[in-house]
Amino acid sequence: MTLSVPDLDRSRRFFVDTLGVPESGTVLHAPGHEALWGLAGACRETLVLDAGDVFLELVRYDDPVGRPWPEGYRISDQGLLNVALGFRDPASFDAVHRRALEAGYRANWRPLKLGAWSVVYLEDDQGFSVELLFVRPWYEARMGFRPEP
Repeated sequence: MTLSVPDLDRSRRFFVDTLGVPESGTVLHAPGHEALWGLAGACRETLVLDAGDVFLELVRYDDPVGRPWPEGYRISDQGLLNVALGFRDPASFDAVHRRALEAGYRANWRPLKLGAWSVVYLEDDQGFSVELLFVRPWYEARMGFRPEP
């Protein structure tokens, strides 16, 4: 998944330093691929993160400079509700949530903990919504994360 961000350093602080998503040396697309988006010859800087079973590519465009989001814009306007990070244990979920709050990021509310699963939504300082989700293994199929026959 690729997100165009206005400030790559701020995105690195949020995704890497705070949420703990590690950087990857993987190249998802080269500068020559920008023509696919109508941006042939664009000057950009990228950061690819390894989120386990998906790569998250953050791109800052310097030329042409990315347009600011219109008033009231949400990432879901692009058909993408949010970026979700899943956790295998409640302690890891709680630790990342606590780090985000201590770093000054906003949560939509306190984590909703319903026994089998916990969820909270964070927003970075550029307006990206990130879901933190912990699901107990025995409940994964009911949430649609494990196929059932």
